[in-house]
Amino acid sequence: MFLLIDIGVSYIKLAVSEGGLLSDVRRFESPSSAASNIEHIHETDSDIFFSLVKSAIDSYILNHPPFKGILFSTQMHGFVLVDGYEAMSPYFSWKHELDKVSAHEYILDGLTNSIERNLIQKTGMPLRSGLPSVNLHIMAINGDLNGSSSFGTIADFVVAKLTKTKISTSISNAAGSGLFDLAINDWNYKLINELKINVEFPRLIRSYTEEEIGEYLGVPIYVPIGDQQASVIGLVRDFKDVAIANIATGSQSTVIVDHLRFSDSYQTRPLIDHYNLLTIPFLPAGRALNSVVKLISEIGDVVFGVSDIDVWKKIAKYGNDNIDDSSLKINIDFFSSLKDGGGSISNITENNLTIKNVINSAIIDMVSNHLDALDVLYGEVKYNKLYLSGGLSTKLKMVKELFDENIVQEVCSANEEEDALNGLMVLSQRI
Repeated sequence: MFLLIDIGVSYIKLAVSEGGLLSDVRRFESPSSAASNIEHIHETDSDIFFSLVKSAIDSYILNHPPFKGILFSTQMHGFVLVDGYEAMSPYFSWKHELDKVSAHEYILDGLTNSIERNLIQKTGMPLRSGLPSVNLHIMAINGDLNGSSSFGTIADFVVAKLTKTKISTSISNAAGSGLFDLAINDWNYKLINELKINVEFPRLIRSYTEEEIGEYLGVPIYVPIGDQQASVIGLVRDFKDVAIANIATGSQSTVIVDHLRFSDSYQTRPLIDHYNLLTIPFLPAGRALNSVVKLISEIGDVVFGVSDIDVWKKIAKYGNDNIDDSSLKINIDFFSSLKDGGGSISNITENNLTIKNVINSAIIDMVSNHLDALDVLYGEVKYNKLYLSGGLSTKLKMVKELFDENIVQEVCSANEEEDALNGLMVLSQRI
């Protein structure tokens, strides 16, 4: 019996795994990383995460027979600065964009132009706003780092504090920082020096299940895996010739390869064993749709004085209706991905600007972004099966219908709602 924990962007989820089945699944909202009063600054008290997870673990241990181990998956691209296993900073989420704060407005362009392209490419991802590589560089030049501190994902921090060990990290989470060299399977120290990041780098644990980090209340704890990798492992049993469209708060299109491959058109991320993910991330999905939700909610509140509208329930209703023939077009690309120019609503007529059309057109554009990304990835892997995962793809019937209409490959909806927890269950079977 194992305890499985996924620290996601929207929810922290826990479950018990025994005999290849999940039971006692619980979820609660992740601590908010909403922007502070300064635009682009997204941070949350790291110890709030720790307290919530520790309290949940204590409850599970109290109410179940002894566990053989605890496995974690975690949201990637954010980090906590630590001294040993104590937090020295808030948790800076993947939406924390120090380069967009006025004093550093053009720093990303300068870094991209001055650092050797091959050096960056071997990390599997570009120097991008919100990545630890860029945020840690800016903190370094601001004098906010010192050589005795280290860093890790939010789950890396939680595990370190639970086990009272110096912070460690897995290959998936190290790669998610943008500071890892996939070609040599180690930290990219040449890039780190170029970025002047003066911290102690976490100990790398290269196997997810062969080495314990430490124990909590006598239960072994293993190194956290990235939530995307956990979800893929939980969703796909045969990695050959498949693609995945994950449509949730964050969103990616991905194919799986059995060797390293680099390109400016996608990111390369380690999966497990000798497999890697080629992924196009940050596709507009739940986070972008939430902007539509906020507008509709504000209309209800400010104009009509109704503050308890469940807009997401309406989205689920319309997303399961037949698709309208509306000519209304919405570009939900409020955040940079494959297209430039920002979000827009166009082709408005006197009859088509309705809530249903706005929602349906937004969903259509969301799927269109994935189709564009999958076209790029098809040039690398001639996949014959597409798996749909993520909360929006499971809740909105329209999503699968749109994929069925627009691609010739077999489209499979996720059979399991909790992909990341299922991935952890698969990993636990290796212990």
